[in-house]
Amino acid sequence: MSIFDPQFISRLVAIVVSIIVLALAFAVIRAIWKNDINLNHLLSESPQAGAPPDEVPKASLSRFQMLVFTFVVAGLYLVLSLETGTLIDIPEGTLALIGISSGTYVLGKVISGQKPTPPAAPAQPQPPAGPEKPPTTRATG
Repeated sequence: MSIFDPQFISRLVAIVVSIIVLALAFAVIRAIWKNDINLNHLLSESPQAGAPPDEVPKASLSRFQMLVFTFVVAGLYLVLSLETGTLIDIPEGTLALIGISSGTYVLGKVISGQKPTPPAAPAQPQPPAGPEKPPTTRATG
């Protein structure tokens, strides 16, 4: 077996790509484990403006649908690609279903009237109040 054999090169590339993907997955899992990435409200709606801070967020069916459908399609794509040994074409119907799933999420946001909450601006320090000086006038002459 030569190092210029296409099968050897494709296996080597597959191994290198797999190691990179696994390293990234490990880094994300480690960040989740150390609470650098917070997943507490991953599948819940953003709180409404003016809602009390101790209110428990409601579960979001549209977020759950989008998450599950994306994982199902990605998993099937991975299994079929590994089975055939090549990258397969994603059917247009599947792409349309992914678009519908994402559109359902966006439409749910539009209907509920939720907008992303902008970060709070830092308070500007006020200058200390002091006695006012009368305006000075210049005599012209």
